[in-house]
Amino acid sequence: MILSLIASLVVSAHATPPVPTIINVNPETSACYTREYSVNHMKAHPGQKVQKFDFKFSQDKDSMGNGEFIALNVKANLLTANGLKPYSTGMTCMKEASKLNCFIECDGGSAEVTWNKNEILFKNKGFVLYGGCGSEVSPEETVWLTPKKGGDDVFKLTAVACQ
Repeated sequence: MILSLIASLVVSAHATPPVPTIINVNPETSACYTREYSVNHMKAHPGQKVQKFDFKFSQDKDSMGNGEFIALNVKANLLTANGLKPYSTGMTCMKEASKLNCFIECDGGSAEVTWNKNEILFKNKGFVLYGGCGSEVSPEETVWLTPKKGGDDVFKLTAVACQ
């Protein structure tokens, strides 16, 4: 009995710490989520352009110093006519009750994030992945992720250790 108690203490001392989630993001800890879709999934959902999403949530003070917001770094691989193309952008998220409202300033679009244990649900309301207001990218070259029912509208991502 004493040996089993010691063994369980040793195992718990070496257990991997839980992956930080959106609920416990703080200035010292980030939370990361990912989702990658198979070739078969992409063929079955021709309205979907996102092949992979990587999200990193971190907390910081806003530029005015009047409170905290959660910064969201979004990396996406989009299926284009020329194959997969990587994009990245940043969003600002404000916590409201049990969700985050995320946006890109200068009307670069928005999204809503809800969570359940180690998963998040990302509801795309349309946002800029490349270019936009204040960018040197021409309006014709700006890339928007437009929500389409059954396509790029809702994504479920799983918590992972941040790299």
